[in-house]
Amino acid sequence: MEEGPRHLHVDLEFEVGSDPIRGRLAVNPKAARNFQGWIELAAALESVMSSPAEAEPQVGSAVCPANSS
Repeated sequence: MEEGPRHLHVDLEFEVGSDPIRGRLAVNPKAARNFQGWIELAAALESVMSSPAEAEPQVGSAVCPANSS
């Protein structure tokens, strides 16, 4: 049986008004990755796409919100 496409949810946080673009990318809030510039954003996306299991939370682990304020 053929598997359908897999999907990966990615959270992106951008620093509004930054030049160049700057922010954080995360599949798992505990493993957020900072980026600055379009090339680093693309590299961060490629990284989570190539090894999404490493970025996903483990079963039973607590996930904390990014902003606790």
